[in-house]
Amino acid sequence: MEKISISLSLSLSLSLSLSLSLKPSDADVSKEIQHMVRFIRQEADEKANEISVSAEEAHTGLRTKLDKEHLDLEVLSYMKATWMRRLKYWGEVIERRECAAEGNNELDIGGREGTV
Repeated sequence: MEKISISLSLSLSLSLSLSLSLKPSDADVSKEIQHMVRFIRQEADEKANEISVSAEEAHTGLRTKLDKEHLDLEVLSYMKATWMRRLKYWGEVIERRECAAEGNNELDIGGREGTV
C-alpha cells in the first residue's frame, strides 16, 4: 500500500508542478479563444438552422391550414348559394300553388253563389 500511495503522490506532484510551471503563451491563449469562438459560432449556426427549419414547418402548417379553411369557406359559400336558389325556387312554387288554389276557391265560391 505504501508503494502505491508514494507513486500517486509523486505523479500528482509532478503533474501539478508541470502545470504550474507551464504558463500558456499568448499564441496558445489566442488559439484557444479562436477555437472557443468557432465552437460558439458553430453552435449558434446550428441553433439558427433549427429555428429556421421549425419556423418553415410552422409556416407550411399554417399555410396548409389557411388553404383548407379557405377551401372550406368556398364550399360553404357554394352550398349556401345552392340552398338559397332552392329556397327561392320552392318559395315561388308554393306561391304559385297558393295563388292557383285561391283562384280556384274564388271560382268555386263564385260558382256556388250564382247557383244558389
